Amino acid sequence: MKKKHIIYILIIIILGIITIYTLNRPQTTIRKELRNFAVEDTSIIDKIFLTDKNNRKILLERQPNGEWLVNKKFYARPDAINILLETIKNVEVKYPVSRSAHNNVVKQLAAKSVKVEIYSGNKLLKTYYVGGPTQDHVGTYMLLENSTVPMVVYVPGFNGYLTPRFDTYEKTWRAPRIFHYSYPEIYAVSVIYPNKPQNSFKAINNNNVYQLISLRDSTPIKDFDTLAIKLFIGKFKNVNYDVALTQINPHKRDSIIHSTPKAIFIVEDIHHKKRILKTFLKETNFTGAKSQIPNQPKYDIDNMYGWLPQDSLFVIVQYYIFDKLLRTPEDFKKK
Repeated sequence: MKKKHIIYILIIIILGIITIYTLNRPQTTIRKELRNFAVEDTSIIDKIFLTDKNNRKILLERQPNGEWLVNKKFYARPDAINILLETIKNVEVKYPVSRSAHNNVVKQLAAKSVKVEIYSGNKLLKTYYVGGPTQDHVGTYMLLENSTVPMVVYVPGFNGYLTPRFDTYEKTWRAPRIFHYSYPEIYAVSVIYPNKPQNSFKAINNNNVYQLISLRDSTPIKDFDTLAIKLFIGKFKNVNYDVALTQINPHKRDSIIHSTPKAIFIVEDIHHKKRILKTFLKETNFTGAKSQIPNQPKYDIDNMYGWLPQDSLFVIVQYYIFDKLLRTPEDFKKK
């Protein structure tokens, strides 16, 4: 009898182990190629194409310098690119969508999803569709091309859903750059004050031979501090705007950019290609209780408007960034 009891106990233990293993093992009925979303070596990826059901399209292309271009127009935000590549590398399947939910999820993907194409050279590595979040918002519905079984996927260590990482709006991807140069690329920087022409000047670096020119009468300014000029030009290596005002009323925008600028910045590279920024005073717009406070400043003390004519882009820039760029010839005199 004791032997029978021992045998029964062993059988129960073995069946329990088998049950636990069966419940927790990965789904093996789905072929590996229909559940493998990840590209382990993202260094070989040089093009990513995103398109949604509203025909919005984002083409991301890796450049020889390692940066990424958006729709062949402007550079992408490095942080957004890094997050996207990390997602492509680390995405894993959590589980296939259940049979009971299959039809609904497929309909959702058909109606609202982002098609993702990942390339290395001319070779298409992956194509899949990114849908919305699961009900608990810690998984994302995705479907590989040529598969009929949607998956719930996730990135280990990330507690959320992945849909926003495949955004199809240009403004999401655009790096907020105004001026972005290495120091040797900058030939000259001009600062023009339309209302104070006596303060307008041009600082030149011609192979480490520096010049300071008054733009009021185009005459050289002597006895300037070479180090001060060098430091000033160096400040234009990486100048960014704060916000792109893509939704501003066109009439208001046109009214501002046709008014007199506070200052105009022109950076000329060694190939004599120029980038221009025009800045404008920004009126304060106090509402509520603040609007009742007397002697409020007429103009915003933190921000200005900016217009980038070569990009047709209207932006907000911060005095915190530009105060050190709003210089006059007096600032370069030898102490």
